Amino acid sequence: MSEPTRAPSILSFPKAEEIAEFVHLHLDTVAVNGPHPKHEGEYIYQVEGKPRPMLVLSRLDEERGQVFFLVLPITKVGYVNGKLRKRVEPIGDCITPGVQSYVLTEPCRLPANMLHCAPGQSPIRRLRNRFAFLHAIKKVQDRVLHATESSPLGIED
Repeated sequence: MSEPTRAPSILSFPKAEEIAEFVHLHLDTVAVNGPHPKHEGEYIYQVEGKPRPMLVLSRLDEERGQVFFLVLPITKVGYVNGKLRKRVEPIGDCITPGVQSYVLTEPCRLPANMLHCAPGQSPIRRLRNRFAFLHAIKKVQDRVLHATESSPLGIED
């Protein structure tokens, strides 16, 4: 199995309303590996992570030489104890046939170096039904991007 690259070329950066694979870090696994050999007062950390699909809302400005994206994580877990989880919206089986997917409505800011793809491939996932997908995410985008002042994400508990 080939080693994934973590910095795809600018030509493969995802656009708004596309699904891209980003590495989701499991912050509960952070371990200090020790001091950085070249930078005094800095440390090297190790953290586990897995590639996960994310809905790209927008490409943000470059910061510290890195392009950032505003994304919404996508999950297959929408229900807990028979109830739809809070801050989750169903988007149907537009991504994987026969598998219901859900979008978490809490946006994340992720840098381009967190994009995940194998050499020679794109981090952008193909959709089986783009029209159905765009219809499903319209409600999610309206809810997230047009938030009210009383609720930062336009979500009421």
